[in-house]
Amino acid sequence: MYFSLLNFGNSKSFVVEQNNQALKIRSTLLCFAILLGGGIYRLQIEAPSEVSVKFPARLQDKEAIVYAGVTGGIVNYYFGKYTAKLDFGGLCIAEQLLTRVALTGRTQYIINDTVKMQELMKGIGQNKFEKVGNLNDPTANYEVYQFKASNLGSYPLISCDLTVSRQFASNINLEFSGKADGDAYKGLATITNNSDTSFSTRPISGDVKISWRFLKIDNINTPPPWRGRRELSMMVEAKHSYDVDFIAPLPKEKGKYLLELTLVQEGFSWFHEYGMKIPTQMIVVN
Repeated sequence: MYFSLLNFGNSKSFVVEQNNQALKIRSTLLCFAILLGGGIYRLQIEAPSEVSVKFPARLQDKEAIVYAGVTGGIVNYYFGKYTAKLDFGGLCIAEQLLTRVALTGRTQYIINDTVKMQELMKGIGQNKFEKVGNLNDPTANYEVYQFKASNLGSYPLISCDLTVSRQFASNINLEFSGKADGDAYKGLATITNNSDTSFSTRPISGDVKISWRFLKIDNINTPPPWRGRRELSMMVEAKHSYDVDFIAPLPKEKGKYLLELTLVQEGFSWFHEYGMKIPTQMIVVN
């Protein structure tokens, strides 16, 4: 009797579990059927729209080179035009690539479709790019530019492997002028390359920057570190001068100071340690 009661209890529990499982399956199938029916209904009342992509016709010339970041697949799929990467390296490499290709007579276009591409164009110089149209698709709108290098006949083929040497640095001249204005010194620095070597301020090894420091006159024997920095983005050709503005925050403590300027290749060397003269100017902080 006891065993029969136990068996009956087990059998009843098993039947209930089966019924619950079957109910779950039926509910799932019903939900799927409703979703499928809704999808079929929408397909019946909504005709698929055609994807429209617009692209400047001149870029489809077989001799033209097109650089793109994220839109290369779109250009190839809709227009059968292969694109190349430009935002893979540093500024010096990108500019040298554009310039050397331009020297061969090939026309080059850039689709400004990534942050890196925008930064490269800004670093190389916006004046070297002319807007020629847009790449439009249903989700995005990107500007398209043509690379317009000037004076290609005399353009220096600059090495991107600059390492400051004593002979090189001693032929670089740095001067500056300006005045204190409010809580900062606003100046104009002039970099003159008297050497026979053109160089990029954005080589592979380390960026070249302007650096400064304020030496207090009554404590000149313990100079502070060179903390001030001004980013540079240029090709410094041999026998040429370039003006660069900079803003140096004034010291908090009142007194007389010497403002010193130098050039530094980050992670490698200071130009003044290899023979470049440090220009100075007396500054009074009130």
